Amino acid sequence: MKLIALILVCTAGLMACCSRSSSNAAGDDGTVVIAGTVLDAASGEPVAEAEVRGPRDTRAESDERGRFELEGLEPGDEGPLEARCDDGRRGSVTLRPQRGGRTEVLILVASQEKDG
Repeated sequence: MKLIALILVCTAGLMACCSRSSSNAAGDDGTVVIAGTVLDAASGEPVAEAEVRGPRDTRAESDERGRFELEGLEPGDEGPLEARCDDGRRGSVTLRPQRGGRTEVLILVASQEKDG
């Protein structure tokens, strides 16, 4: 039951976080900034030191609060945004074509089950 509640909270958070902020000055020059948080899917806790990779081979690392900022994208860029942890947890979201500005995302990472 706790897992279902966490999924609902995270889904609501994802919907809220993926909206654009027009009040932020980032992107006034046409640049794209993807900012977000990496959380553990099971516990909801922030994940530090997750490597985040995006289109155009852009990369960032999450801090102790799970926060990251990915720069170097351009308007029109789209594709997978993946977070990977040293312990094997992974998660991803798909970026829609970007406009200039700042976009907030939430990436949930979980252990990958092995086929066997």
